[in-house]
Amino acid sequence: MSIQYKVAKDSNGKVGDPAYTSDNKYSASLEANVHTTVTVPYGIPAGSIPAFQKNTVYTQMTVMPPGAAVWVCVNGTASIPAGNSLQPTNSEVIGVIPMGRIYQAGDVLDFVSATGGVDLSVKFYSANGD
Repeated sequence: MSIQYKVAKDSNGKVGDPAYTSDNKYSASLEANVHTTVTVPYGIPAGSIPAFQKNTVYTQMTVMPPGAAVWVCVNGTASIPAGNSLQPTNSEVIGVIPMGRIYQAGDVLDFVSATGGVDLSVKFYSANGD
């Protein structure tokens, strides 16, 4: 059974982690500059409407050890920034704090890190969407 994402709030009203663990979990120990991918799953129930109809999936990504950086790109190849000036990019970094994003079922997430020995956890939840 897939778990529906339920927003938990702390005492200050900030959105926190989901209350339940996911039945749709993936992990990898990344090597330096080697890409790995995962496809956002279909068929995660979102209340009474399955994700394959709504196509909305909440994804939580966590990186260890602290200070490590993993770059993620949706439906493309993730890129690690080069140089010290800001440039347009197709990727965003996952840092120490778990990152949550809404993706569509069937999206392919591509991950890469500049350093090896970085552990990545990706969890999928159904999302309450419109």
